[in-house]
Amino acid sequence: MEKNNKLIAEFMGLNPMEMSTPCGCCGKTLRVGSDIRYTKDYNPYCNNGECSDGINTIRECTIEECWFDGDGNAIDKDSLKYHESWDWLMPVVAKIENYLADNMGRVGYFDDCLSSNDLEARYQSVVEFIKFYNTKKKGE
Repeated sequence: MEKNNKLIAEFMGLNPMEMSTPCGCCGKTLRVGSDIRYTKDYNPYCNNGECSDGINTIRECTIEECWFDGDGNAIDKDSLKYHESWDWLMPVVAKIENYLADNMGRVGYFDDCLSSNDLEARYQSVVEFIKFYNTKKKGE
């Protein structure tokens, strides 16, 4: 689900943030996926014995992926609700329908699948279409 929501977010033009921050001890660049510890002043440190031992940390975590929406707001992976909300999914369906209208006859069965009243079925159709679209786009 998470991977598919990322796929949809990028199709909709949400831009992944290149998140990085330096360790407050060694200066190493900490990127998405890095395990870190924060001090009470929210200074990040490597979550290894050399940098974080003896430092009063209040939280251990991993830097997560985020995306910027059109208004510059950060959206984390847990806030992507394409799989559970019609309000999130319908703008995606509209974008796909516009594409299909402009490219009639080139895409096959997606028209019927996108008209389902079942959220899960329509979500899966959206994901399949975006995979098809991305493959086709690479081939051009």
